[in-house]
Amino acid sequence: MEFQLLPFSGVWADIFGKVSQPFFTMVFGMPGSGKSTFDILFAKYLATDLNLKVLYVASEEGFTYTLREKFDRLNAFSENIDIAYKLPSNFKDYDFIFIDSVNELGINPEEVAKLILKGRQYQTSFVFIYRATKDGKYKGLSENEHLVDVSIKVENGLTFNQKNRFGGKGRMNVFEYFS
Repeated sequence: MEFQLLPFSGVWADIFGKVSQPFFTMVFGMPGSGKSTFDILFAKYLATDLNLKVLYVASEEGFTYTLREKFDRLNAFSENIDIAYKLPSNFKDYDFIFIDSVNELGINPEEVAKLILKGRQYQTSFVFIYRATKDGKYKGLSENEHLVDVSIKVENGLTFNQKNRFGGKGRMNVFEYFS
């Protein structure tokens, strides 16, 4: 068996471990916890450092001033990052697709499973972003976490691996990491 390992380095290798393409991640947290900041930083890393094609579906925030401000503040605009409001029907041209958020788009676990199958077919990785409930757990059924390879909770700007099939255990303070 042969696998294409992604050459993650630094904090990204610490958080994710040795990942193969495609892989599937869920990120969740309360409003203001830093989950979108984390995901935009990750998208920037993929697009600029690894030269991968990224689609960021901003269904929750939409094309708003606050989204632009986040991309500006994080210096994350790149010719390798496309921003959309909805998930396109064809995504074979992307290496990574971020869905912010699964809850806003009303995607259920069966649809997540279908996106994962399609991602495997086209070698497209997904980052599924979920809102958290008042008790800090992700909003949705527990089978969502069973479908993905990596589950990351963002709380008060800190990332915590909840599940990681690739061995990553690192953490990041997303409000202090802007390199």
